[in-house]
Amino acid sequence: MPVQGVPDDDKPEQQEAKAKRGLEGEGQDTLATPANLPVAELMETFTNVSLTTSPDARLILACSRPPEGETSAVIRLPHSVGGWDMVGVVQRTVDVDFALVIPFSIPHPHRPPEILHGQAQCRIYYDPSSDDCLLVNESPGPIYLTDLGPSGGKTRLSPTQRRMVSPGLWRISVGDGGDIRRHLVDLLLVRRQFVVDIAEAPRDTPTSAKRLASGDEEEPATKRQRREADVSEILLVPTVSGGAGLPNISGLNAITSSPNAAVLTTAATPGRQVIRKHGASVLDLLDGEIAIIKTTQPKNPEMKAAPLPVVSSRTSSASSPATYELGRFGSIADSRSSSVFVAQHSEIAERIVAKIVRYEGKTANDLASCARRWRTEKSFLEKLRHRNIVSLKAFDGRIFALYIERLPPSLHRGMHSPFHPSDAAVILRDALSALAYLETQQIVHNDIKPANIAYSPQRGAVLLDFEMARFVHDNGPVGGTPWYIPPEFAENGMRGAPGDMWALGITMLYVLGKISLPEKAVAGWMIHQVANKHGTAYRQMMAWVDSVTLVRQRLNREDSTERVVDRMLEQNPGSRIRASQASVTLISGGKDVAKGS
Repeated sequence: MPVQGVPDDDKPEQQEAKAKRGLEGEGQDTLATPANLPVAELMETFTNVSLTTSPDARLILACSRPPEGETSAVIRLPHSVGGWDMVGVVQRTVDVDFALVIPFSIPHPHRPPEILHGQAQCRIYYDPSSDDCLLVNESPGPIYLTDLGPSGGKTRLSPTQRRMVSPGLWRISVGDGGDIRRHLVDLLLVRRQFVVDIAEAPRDTPTSAKRLASGDEEEPATKRQRREADVSEILLVPTVSGGAGLPNISGLNAITSSPNAAVLTTAATPGRQVIRKHGASVLDLLDGEIAIIKTTQPKNPEMKAAPLPVVSSRTSSASSPATYELGRFGSIADSRSSSVFVAQHSEIAERIVAKIVRYEGKTANDLASCARRWRTEKSFLEKLRHRNIVSLKAFDGRIFALYIERLPPSLHRGMHSPFHPSDAAVILRDALSALAYLETQQIVHNDIKPANIAYSPQRGAVLLDFEMARFVHDNGPVGGTPWYIPPEFAENGMRGAPGDMWALGITMLYVLGKISLPEKAVAGWMIHQVANKHGTAYRQMMAWVDSVTLVRQRLNREDSTERVVDRMLEQNPGSRIRASQASVTLISGGKDVAKGS
């Protein structure tokens, strides 16, 4: 749909007339477009619009036709340049990227005056660790990216090709087979509109977090109620503060170069000192330190940012400022993909867990992957509402952060299981309840394993980590953890809900003490290589499945827990018990429930 408030009422004959205008370079029509203006004039116009009309925008666009697609982050601006309307794009806390879709029409290269109609599609990923962005061509054909800054230069991007772009003025064009380019959009990329400072914790704040990280203490009913409350989204809607007027700026320097442009100054508080300023990362936090995440704001009180649409969802009913503080109180897990630690969020009453996707030092390809992982997990956690599934408390896409409820330790507790049979029964009951709920939501977890299920006798078992989750009918990921992948994956690449049940069955073999922790006891293999039935990975996986079959044969089918686990480890996915059936079977002690799916 066109951007709200920007008319798109051209008739077909008007579109065809426009298609013959605005071509870059030789032969361009004399109709006024931004391409006809001197670059210095363009820069001045974009800069003034950014500073005076939409100081909270991350992108300022001037388009030949209104962009289509995602519009909730787009605001109309009361300006035009070269006869083209201008819009701003705000990076909210829900945004890790922006999809830009521009319809266009160009003369047919072989059958003039016939007109070809198409769409230029780009995705711009925001880099949380710098002011740069990743631009990916998602169009079916090539696009041309021109740097209108001092360095200049044009780049042809074929479909799926990508390029890092720095703050400054850029032009996107398309062309036909004869390389005739049609100018579609000019965009100004502005520096990030938030900063992170690192401060010492107040001197009376305890930094020891051994007990906090475990989360084993008794859970009162009031805490349970808070955990099930709605998600709190932190909206990026800065307010305007007083101060001196903006200086007279004639170029892009103030919004694309100066690291201190329009930045709030963190006020010192008693017992706390800012030790690392602008440019710090939440990933830099040490135990006992506090990250101060804050938006940049215009200094001129007369300047008002255009209002943003209110973001809403079925699970979000509250919002909090884009400026907040995050204290770190103990590491839970650090890996190549994420950092997880106990935290205190200034807008949330209880201690939480912060999960930050580890984006620093990533390549351009990895940046897009990190953004998609964050968006996937956030979207699923925001949707799911179940006691045995981890609860999302807040999020901040600007720094790839998810803030979730603090849970007890995972089932991953060493080579050998420490759990009593009564614990195993509760763990199985709660995990099946979570998977049965996912069945009703048509969602597959795709990475069930001991490390992704938390447990304590007080809290019960809780399923977490939804980075690899998919809807049932979506193409499943190749990733996961080798020892928990179902045998059908080696034969036909299938996963799905039966695959989740197999993975929980393997997890329960460990919990019941029937096997050692697979990750520590058995060499792994590359999942994406299993499809090669003549390769080493396939042979390793089949040997593992055979060993599981032997263990399964020794299960006590007189025990209700072990009987259900046996049914979960059927090699034929069509015969494997479903989560909803397994829950009933467990409750009934295994009686009067039909076998199979």
